[in-house]
Amino acid sequence: MLGAHFDSWASGTGATDNAAGSAVMMEAMRILKASNVKMRRTVRLALWTGEEEGLFGSRAYVMQHFADRNSLALKPDHAKLSAYFNVDNGTGKIRGIYLQGNEDVRPIFEKWMEPFNSDGMVTLSVRGRAARSRFFR
Repeated sequence: MLGAHFDSWASGTGATDNAAGSAVMMEAMRILKASNVKMRRTVRLALWTGEEEGLFGSRAYVMQHFADRNSLALKPDHAKLSAYFNVDNGTGKIRGIYLQGNEDVRPIFEKWMEPFNSDGMVTLSVRGRAARSRFFR
């Protein structure tokens, strides 16, 4: 699953933050389609709204499709989700990935990032996106 947020707010800079990730994800989908590669699984794209005001779009989607955040009861679509790739940090080169506390996926992303190492994509942080500024310039 690919995602980004596609909303804005009064003090936001519009396209620099909000539309940049959405454009990246739409381009990724365009490339997948144009390559005519036979996909083994469905690739979902979600462009969230209400994120700047409190993650309303993504939280509602998770509640509807994947899990109840309060009870932690899983929904059927949860078993079908392998990974979620989110771009939400504005413009510039992507220099790393946040593992969101899941150290077990480090070897997967180390291998996945190898072709981009020469472009500066070398950092894997076990932390969440709170320290995001060092990965994007």
